[in-house]
Amino acid sequence: MTLLTVNAMSQSLMRTVTFNVYLPSDKVDMAGNLIAKPPYKTLYLLHGIIGDQNDWLVGTRIASIAKHHNLAVVMPAGENQFYLDQPDHMNNYSQFIGKELLDSTRNMFPLSHKREDTYIAGLSMGGYGALHNGLKFHDNFSAIGAFSSGLILEDAVASTDESPVPFQKRSYYKAVFGDLTTLLESDQNPAYQVRQLAKSSTAIPQLYITCGTEDSFLEANNNFVAELKANKVPHTYETWSGGHEWAFWDKSVEKFIDWLGLEDDRSGVASDNING
Repeated sequence: MTLLTVNAMSQSLMRTVTFNVYLPSDKVDMAGNLIAKPPYKTLYLLHGIIGDQNDWLVGTRIASIAKHHNLAVVMPAGENQFYLDQPDHMNNYSQFIGKELLDSTRNMFPLSHKREDTYIAGLSMGGYGALHNGLKFHDNFSAIGAFSSGLILEDAVASTDESPVPFQKRSYYKAVFGDLTTLLESDQNPAYQVRQLAKSSTAIPQLYITCGTEDSFLEANNNFVAELKANKVPHTYETWSGGHEWAFWDKSVEKFIDWLGLEDDRSGVASDNING
């Protein structure tokens, strides 16, 4: 396994950032021949709130799953900022995730530069970040995986500072999202993004969405999927028993990668789900 931790300067965030990169570059057969040949298809994988770039490696089998599909995986840190631009604080996470990180990792490693080989996914806060940035930078990503997505915008608009939970206070939501009075009709709302993109001839990334039937975010995810249906946006939505937990996200990311139709070297068979 080739697993690297990278510390690099980000112009979008105006500081040194840390991210992890898994590469299938050391896969060889018994004769020493390279199995996974570059350039590599790449998944940009986002963590949830109170997490960091190590979460996916600790909580799931992502490295093992990616290895079988000859897939590179880039895992950045989003802190607790929902992967949004906050230019007044020089925290332009959206620009970092949607463009700069692609450019910098492609310069560092033998990754494919093709849209059709580039994917974004995430869990909870990262599921929101994958939807928002995958739709915003739709020219850069061909597929979006959103697992138990933190589609909390309605809650943010209705919030007060009375909540005992720091991440549910109105002051926190304002710091992250800005003006809450216009939030639902802004491009920070993935449902609004879908409506706007559906009006154009833009190629919307393929969407794979999951949520556990015992997850408190289930209703919000159901509502977002209803928006996709209303706007005739192709998507796959799967629910099964599970809560807001790593066992569910481990299964989700495996199913997402299988759904992409990448070759699985355990079977030697490739499907074409992403194009079907």
